[in-house]
Amino acid sequence: MSNVEPLPIADFLRPKLQKIVYDGVQAGFSYDQIIAVLIDLVDDTDLKDPEKQ
Repeated sequence: MSNVEPLPIADFLRPKLQKIVYDGVQAGFSYDQIIAVLIDLVDDTDLKDPEKQ
């Protein structure tokens, strides 16, 4: 693990994730469903690492 402080990253990501959750609830999904899918996507994703492209 690197020595990078996690707090600035959390501060960067928190409002983006909050917007995703808000939009999902507005679209009719439950908070629990949204969180479960977000966890699943992060845990088992095919997102490409932009630093390795």
